[in-house]
Amino acid sequence: MKDWPDVRIEQYLNAVARPSPLWAAGSVAAMTCAEGWSLVEMVAGLAERHRPSDHLVRILERSRIARHQLVGLAAEDAEAFRRAAKSADPMLHYAATKVPLEVMKWADEGRGLVRATEELLAYAPAAIDRAAADALFQAAMAITHDIIGANWPALSPDAQAAIRAELENLEQRGRHG
Repeated sequence: MKDWPDVRIEQYLNAVARPSPLWAAGSVAAMTCAEGWSLVEMVAGLAERHRPSDHLVRILERSRIARHQLVGLAAEDAEAFRRAAKSADPMLHYAATKVPLEVMKWADEGRGLVRATEELLAYAPAAIDRAAADALFQAAMAITHDIIGANWPALSPDAQAAIRAELENLEQRGRHG
């Protein structure tokens, strides 16, 4: 599984199904979020064909970046989990928490786009795809929230404060952005 971006879907699903926690919830959250961004890219591409817009072109590029980053985060999460599972070291658990937090940030950004971008909302034929992307982003956020909670007791007070500040920042952006 070293060449993660080249893994076929069936290979990925087999890796997740294996009785090993290595390719587990964190990797699945990252891939779920990447699927959401794939739908955003598809909807933006269709909408851009229908009514060209520089803003939609920027969304297309952002979607490509997100998908690439999230596939990398899936692999990073598996490695961070592998290290943290073998140790009580708070720094390893902090690393295992930072990756899901990055996935959560991407999911939050994606949700914002599908819920508030006029050009995406105006393209009615893709309403179900926008809703599916939103649901995928919500699922990724729920999973990553639970992963952060599971690692919370092993974090140092400083790490907890840093993670809490990032979560509060995300919550504020969600309310006001």
